[in-house]
Amino acid sequence: MRSGIFFVLCVLFFLHYGHGHHPGHFSDDDPGVRFTDGRDDQERNREILLDMLRRIERGLEARSQKQGNPEYADLHAEEWKKYELFNRKIASGPEEAYLEKSRSFIKDSTEILIVKLKALETLDHKGLLEKDIRENQGYYLDLIQEFRDSDLAPRYYLYFENKIREINNEAIRAKYTTSLFINVVGFISLGVFGIAVFKRKNRAPGRKMEFLSARERKVVDLVLLGRSNKEIASELFISLSTVKTHITSAYSKLGVANRKELARKYRKKQGLIPISTL
Repeated sequence: MRSGIFFVLCVLFFLHYGHGHHPGHFSDDDPGVRFTDGRDDQERNREILLDMLRRIERGLEARSQKQGNPEYADLHAEEWKKYELFNRKIASGPEEAYLEKSRSFIKDSTEILIVKLKALETLDHKGLLEKDIRENQGYYLDLIQEFRDSDLAPRYYLYFENKIREINNEAIRAKYTTSLFINVVGFISLGVFGIAVFKRKNRAPGRKMEFLSARERKVVDLVLLGRSNKEIASELFISLSTVKTHITSAYSKLGVANRKELARKYRKKQGLIPISTL
């Protein structure tokens, strides 16, 4: 029993410490990855993003595109306006359809990264982005990778990168925890089953019979055949007191108190267990 408990404890220790780092799309060691330390930092990232989008929008409204700034050199007012018209057109539709069309627009209908950021900000402002990230993690991880592979200044998409990374890591932790729980329960069940089998095996009649002396086994055999103490003494050529001594010793070793318990424990439906073969 002790060995079974030790096995279970070893398995639990391995499961807890042996898996190492959780797998994920991002890690703190990835080159060029910049993560924030808390909500205050994330709020500053959001303000940087919103400030950039407001400045672009004001520039477009004034019909004057920013000059001499390489960050906006590839920004096309037509794409921005195209997205605004598209968003107004689909905004009144069902939520799922709206999200699906927005993803399609971001992926296929525009190559302008600033417009993609604008579309993400619109979803975030409507409170739909986190839900959609959880349901379409691969899509958003690919989108962030597209930003990281571009020349766009990281400070403009860092807010979304952190949000996507956080949700992705939550999902990974949830899967890891579920997997760990299932493994622990499985190994505990296996350990409990092994201990139960071990204990049952030790309680089996054959194992108990091994502790009887040859004369005790013969006495028990005769008891199971229904012989009285006097008949056993006569058949084995021993005294009545010796028979009683053997019976008392055998009962103690077998964990029974009387003939009825002995018969109930060592009889089969078809007849007697042949004690000599145990």
